[in-house]
Amino acid sequence: MNTVHVDPFANLDVDHAVSSVSEDEEDEGLLTPSLLESKCKEHHGYRSPELNEKLYLHHCKIRKLCPLDAYTNVRVLYLSGNSIQDLKPLAPLVSLVSLYTSQNGLESLDSLPLLPQLTLLDVSYNQLECLDVGEKLPKLENLTAAHNSLRELTATKLEAFPHLQVLDISFNQVDEEGTVWEELGKLTGLRTLMLHGNAAVRSLQHYRKHVIALLPELRFLDEYPVFEEERQLAEAFASGGTDLENTVRQQQQEAKAAARERQFSFFEETIKKVTRREEKKEPSQYLLDQTDDIYIPNA
Repeated sequence: MNTVHVDPFANLDVDHAVSSVSEDEEDEGLLTPSLLESKCKEHHGYRSPELNEKLYLHHCKIRKLCPLDAYTNVRVLYLSGNSIQDLKPLAPLVSLVSLYTSQNGLESLDSLPLLPQLTLLDVSYNQLECLDVGEKLPKLENLTAAHNSLRELTATKLEAFPHLQVLDISFNQVDEEGTVWEELGKLTGLRTLMLHGNAAVRSLQHYRKHVIALLPELRFLDEYPVFEEERQLAEAFASGGTDLENTVRQQQQEAKAAARERQFSFFEETIKKVTRREEKKEPSQYLLDQTDDIYIPNA
């Protein structure tokens, strides 16, 4: 049985749909239903709004969102590169998992509605001074807010994100005078932290050791991974200073040397076993009655 692929937009005149948007609406940068339909078609989506799980609306010169009540099954929404300030129309997107709103000139997230399923939020390259979203994102795991104007984290209320694993607030204006370390310490499950490009990093002596010891689950800090050996040293430094750190480092070196010695001993013993086994073997012999059919060419 042959499977026939039906284009869900086969009967949609996209040129007519786009041209039907009034000049006033275009000037205002309004996201219209016809523009939504054309973008769904462009990215191989569906005419029926409820069938779309992704919406690609990045770099569309949008300044104002239209109601999105019909797109309740959208899970991923790309809004980067527009000029959107009001996010209230996103409220019907109760299934939304990932939201990309970078490069919109956002100055506040006050208009962000409750998004109960959202796990990823990208608000990088905006003009945000605060990330306070209250209890609106209870399942957030990944927050990217690099290249904004954040100065401190107190108002962000990081304790509202108990599931946060990835936090990127690099290249902001966060300094040590606030309670940045106290706030970050609340994120006990954080696995990736991007904090470089902030005054707090430059002003804190032994910054990397301090942060690694502060966050027990951290596996990646700024541009480098956090290995177990580095964590042991950082935690030793945090609890006992340089002396304890040097002691732990010496123990690590001794453990490595012992491991190498065990490997060498294992290989040496293996070689000896193979040698003894080969020595016990009898030399191979050809029996005369097995050489009768060997062809010997004429000289």
